[in-house]
Amino acid sequence: MKKKSNKIGFKKPFSVGDLRTTGAVDAAVVQFGTEKSFLYELLNLIEDSDPGTRMRAFDALEKVTRSKDCLLSQKQIEKIFELGFECEQQEVLWHWCQIIPRLTLTKIQIDDAFRRMNALRGSKSKIVWTFALQGMFDLALTNPSLKTQACLAIEEDIKKGPASVKARCRRIIKSSKQKIDRFSTNRKL
Repeated sequence: MKKKSNKIGFKKPFSVGDLRTTGAVDAAVVQFGTEKSFLYELLNLIEDSDPGTRMRAFDALEKVTRSKDCLLSQKQIEKIFELGFECEQQEVLWHWCQIIPRLTLTKIQIDDAFRRMNALRGSKSKIVWTFALQGMFDLALTNPSLKTQACLAIEEDIKKGPASVKARCRRIIKSSKQKIDRFSTNRKL
């Protein structure tokens, strides 16, 4: 991850501040949205050598992928997917956990992402842990063979996890009643 972006104009809003600030991410997302050139630059910036730039690029990518208009090529999806396995930066990983369930992935990629997110449970970063748990649940909705593992993770974390994780478990259960019906498991949440 020692890559530098070639377009300084795009990098500037992402390089301002430290790891506690979002810089001008929201303004850039509003201004450029799902434009191909913006997506291309974001995909360069997620590999930037500066952790703050990388984090803000993932933040922007997470916001852009909420839109149905965000069309990523398979190559771009693979790049995002692989970075979640190569990177240990917590500020990147929590965005990765939010992005991955929105992408069109193969069954193997879904299974691999689920395992990666499961490994992130117990992270010292409670934000990473909660988003990993949410990501596991969302992936299990696309691959029913993962539903038992997702339910077990929720059951385990609601009993043993820290307060923020327990709250996420309750939120998953509450906001997903309709999904849980489709999820149809013999386990009671």
